[in-house]
Amino acid sequence: MAYTIVQEKRGALVVHADHVTFNDLMGAIMSIHSNPDYASFKYVVHDMLQAQLDFSGLDMTVIVSHEIGARYTNPHIKIAVVTVDAMMVEHTEAFAKMTKAHIGIYPDLASARQWAQAINP
Repeated sequence: MAYTIVQEKRGALVVHADHVTFNDLMGAIMSIHSNPDYASFKYVVHDMLQAQLDFSGLDMTVIVSHEIGARYTNPHIKIAVVTVDAMMVEHTEAFAKMTKAHIGIYPDLASARQWAQAINP
């Protein structure tokens, strides 16, 4: 497993490390979406700083469809992605446009946490 999920009071932190494939990312997302407390989460932070990304098997329709479905359960969740990887930024921006999700991209965990934990509008 290339990720660790830490459930927090108002959301979750997902730390991705080592070699991370698209399937690893989907595993983390599916675990978050199937969490019994997901409907009350205010945020999810994906820390990708220690990850070596391999998205050669990327299927944007799969990730987008899961997110759109999950938004019926929790339409106000904020998603923060911590990365300095240009490819991850590009994919995250495309994902945000397709899903209309409330997503922030940050170069460090402290900034992502500050944004994610701020009161939702």
